[in-house]
Amino acid sequence: MVTTHTDSPGPLQILEQKGLYGFGQGADMSQFAPNAHLTAIEDIWGPYYVVRTQAILDGSWVSSDTWDAMKDGTVVISAYSKAVPADVAAEADKVKAGYMDGSFNIFTGPISDQDGKERVKAGEVIADGDLAVMDWFVKGVESAA
Repeated sequence: MVTTHTDSPGPLQILEQKGLYGFGQGADMSQFAPNAHLTAIEDIWGPYYVVRTQAILDGSWVSSDTWDAMKDGTVVISAYSKAVPADVAAEADKVKAGYMDGSFNIFTGPISDQDGKERVKAGEVIADGDLAVMDWFVKGVESAA
């Protein structure tokens, strides 16, 4: 299983050639890799841009961080491919529902780094700002880079 954080169909196209699976990033990329593409995170920035542009035009804009997500409609999950079994899709939908209602966050501890050092205590959640500067791999995550 391969996942990337690249707004390009390139990684999925390579996976398609190799008969492997992966996830799109930023947009539904199933048209570029119909067999390899399982689903994707889609970024829906249009409404955000409209609000921010209006704020610039009316003089109310101020610099701020934005951490919009699924519950805000800024991030959606594209349709699952036929390669995703129904029971797996159902479990994924439960996770999605948890994000929407706030009952689930993948960044809830305990989380350890690759050396076994606990970085997030049990029950705590990594702050969004800390995710933006995260410079360590979670135990079990491997990088090809």
